[in-house]
Amino acid sequence: MILGFDEITEILEHNAWSVGAAEFHGLLSGLICAGVDDDDIDNWLPVLLEGSYLTNKEYLPIEQEVRSAFLEVRNLLDNDGFEYTIALPDESHSIENRASSLHTWCRGFLTTLLEYGDVEIDRLSTDCCEFVADVQTICDAEIEIDGSSDEAESDLFALAEYLRVGVQLIYEDLNPLSADQSDSMALHVT
Repeated sequence: MILGFDEITEILEHNAWSVGAAEFHGLLSGLICAGVDDDDIDNWLPVLLEGSYLTNKEYLPIEQEVRSAFLEVRNLLDNDGFEYTIALPDESHSIENRASSLHTWCRGFLTTLLEYGDVEIDRLSTDCCEFVADVQTICDAEIEIDGSSDEAESDLFALAEYLRVGVQLIYEDLNPLSADQSDSMALHVT
């Protein structure tokens, strides 16, 4: 199963979180790119919970759902990244809603990549630095939909695809062992 916008929304609504699905997916993607491990969930999950206090009884089911989502996203990035997508609402939602969701995805991604992870921008490759700067520009921009809906649809699709490829690029740049390990495992299986 590929974790999409609707599945993430269901998890968030089930747990009564105020964060939206796109932002949540961006937060997870940023954590994963920064090399945060799922075993460290007790340290990073409160960042996603925004400081909410939960009892152990409330926390454990959320921890399991979030760990499962985290592992799925990381698995998609580990397996060449072609199945990884930016979790956005589908075409049944307005273009404005989808553009706003893309904006919040970017904000979530940068929050965890730069603030939680130990990522030093100046140590990234030139392409990755440019990508991070582009994502920051998206975060700083006001969302305005101009032009025909076909043109806006095409632009939104191209931007989501750019983000997808950029996330894969950053993931591979910051986590070179992950790609090498999966290649090594494939060689040992044969």
